[in-house]
Amino acid sequence: MSAGEETAEDLRRIVEATPFRFEQNVIRATISLGVSEWRQDFKTAEDILGSADEKLYEAKNAGRNRVVT
Repeated sequence: MSAGEETAEDLRRIVEATPFRFEQNVIRATISLGVSEWRQDFKTAEDILGSADEKLYEAKNAGRNRVVT
């Protein structure tokens, strides 16, 4: 597991475990994250951001509350 994936997974667990209070309500939330590493075929910052965005949508489509690299 890469450092980026570990960090994303830690963040996902923290959000999942944290109750958010809003007025009189407690709200539980989850997040999905897409993680990408720099590859030699990437030419611009938009290339890596686009890759991470694709992974984010893979995570959402796979059921949410997950990290996809």
